Amino acid sequence: MSSIGIVKFFNQTKGFGFISPDDGEEDLFFHKTSLVDAEASPWSDDRVSFELEQSDRGPCATNVAITEKGSGSGQASSKSKYRASEVIPALCEKIRFLEGKSFSDEEIIDELMGN
Repeated sequence: MSSIGIVKFFNQTKGFGFISPDDGEEDLFFHKTSLVDAEASPWSDDRVSFELEQSDRGPCATNVAITEKGSGSGQASSKSKYRASEVIPALCEKIRFLEGKSFSDEEIIDELMGN
């Protein structure tokens, strides 16, 4: 039986997230391999249909299909597949690696922004 819920969180880099079912039950883990459309990129607030399955680690969502795109909070723009919350830490880590120095994320962002 298919259920409906909202994507609470999805990490585009690591390929996993959580769905908050409409029936009020506990949030469910899902992996990108459980998406019906392998090309789909779920974002927070997307409405999805899914099937409930028991895994070794507990209940999870399978056969996840996006039924309605949400607000996409965190997306850089409607044309971008990247989220600022994922890109900024990755950029900061890359800059630290290239510079070979120990900077905080805030110091790097201040420097990039000209502050």
